[in-house]
Amino acid sequence: MEIYLFDRTLHMLGMLEAYTSLQWVRRFYKPGEFELVMPIPAADTDAASLLTLLQKENIVWPKGKDEAGVIDYTHPEMDDKGQETLDIKGTFLTGYLGRRIVWDNLYLTGTAESMMRTLVDKNAVSPSDSGRVIPMLSLGNTHGIADTGIYQTPDDGRDNLGDALNTLAAAADVGQHILFDLPNKSLKYEVWRGLNRTVGQSENPRAIFCREYENVLTQEYSDSNDDLRNVALVNGKFTYPVTTQKTDSDGNVTTETTDVEEAVAATVGTASGLDRCEAYVSSDSSSKIDTGAQDGDGNTIYTYLSKSDFLNLLAQDGTKELAQHAEVQSFSSTINLYGNLSYQTDWDLGDSVTFFSRRWGLQLDTRITEVKETYEENGMTLDVTFGNDLPTLLDKIKRVVK
Repeated sequence: MEIYLFDRTLHMLGMLEAYTSLQWVRRFYKPGEFELVMPIPAADTDAASLLTLLQKENIVWPKGKDEAGVIDYTHPEMDDKGQETLDIKGTFLTGYLGRRIVWDNLYLTGTAESMMRTLVDKNAVSPSDSGRVIPMLSLGNTHGIADTGIYQTPDDGRDNLGDALNTLAAAADVGQHILFDLPNKSLKYEVWRGLNRTVGQSENPRAIFCREYENVLTQEYSDSNDDLRNVALVNGKFTYPVTTQKTDSDGNVTTETTDVEEAVAATVGTASGLDRCEAYVSSDSSSKIDTGAQDGDGNTIYTYLSKSDFLNLLAQDGTKELAQHAEVQSFSSTINLYGNLSYQTDWDLGDSVTFFSRRWGLQLDTRITEVKETYEENGMTLDVTFGNDLPTLLDKIKRVVK
C-alpha cells in the first residue's frame, strides 16, 4: 500500500517508502480514524525529513482510497535498545467539520440528506463569515435519501457541527464522508447509504457472512439492552404571541404583543409492559425562531411555529435521544480475504448484509458500520463491525456533558 503525504493545500509532499503498520478505520455514521507506525531512520537528516513530512495537519492518503486523513497526533519514541519508532494518528477529513459550530439560529425540516448538506454549506462551505470557510470544501453529489427529520439550533447554546451531523446521521441511518478528489484538488461532502444485500431481497447480489461459507475467520456477538430506552417523554415550552389592544382615556388604541409560554409534552415510542424502557427528555427546542432580520426600529423579527409543528420538533428530539439508547445487536468479525465475498465488490461499508451462525442459532440483517483495514508486512487483515457496537464509557460521558 503506497502512502502519499500532502499539505493542507493538497500540495504533494512525498511518499512513505517504509512503515511497520497502517490501521485505516472506516466508519459509517461518523469520521473514521487511522494510525501509522514506522521506524525512524538512523541518519539525522533522514529522521528530520520524516518528522517534517509527518507533522500535524498534513494529510495522509493511501493510494486508491476515496478518503484521506489529517494528522493530529505524532509520537516519536526510543526504547531501551535505542530503536526509534514514530506513531502517527489522525481522523479522516470529515473530522474537519468538528472544527466548526452551528453558528446561526436554524430551524430545518426535510430529508436528513438535505439538512446535513445545509448545515455543512452554512457553516463550512459558504458561511457569511469568509473566515469560517473550510478551504477546498464543496458539496458533492446528492443521493436522493428520503428519510425526513427536523433540526433546530439549541435555544441556550450552539451545537458542534460535527456532533450535530453525527447525531442526524445515526438517527436517520445514513452515512457521511468527505471525498478526497485529488485530480481536482477539492474535498466533497456527501451523505450516502449503502446497498441492501440481505438474504431477504432480490434487487442486489446477496452478502451472507457465516463460518459455514468460510468467509469469516473469527466472530464475536453482542446482544445487550443494558442501555435500552424505547419510549421517551419529551417536555418543552411552547412559546406563542398574544396581541392585545388598549384604549387610553383619549380613545387612542395601542397594540401590544407579548410572548406566552405553555408547558407541552410529546411521547415517542409505543412499547408496553416489561418491554417498555422509559426516558425523560427536557428539550431546549424553541417555537420562537429568530429570522435573522430586523424591523425599522432595529428590533429582531421572530417567527413562531404552530403547536403541531412544535410537538413534531419535540418528537424529533425524543427520537434522537432514543437512537443513542437503542438495543445493541452487533457482530464483530475478522473476514477471510480469500472467501467467497470480495471486499468493495461484493460488500462494503454501509451495506446491509446478513450475518448467520447455525451453531449459535443466529441470523441478523444489519448494516456494516465499521471496517478496520490493517496493513502490515505479512499482508492485510479486515475487521468488520456489523450493527452498532456497545457504547463506551466515553460515549456515555459525552451524552451527559452535552
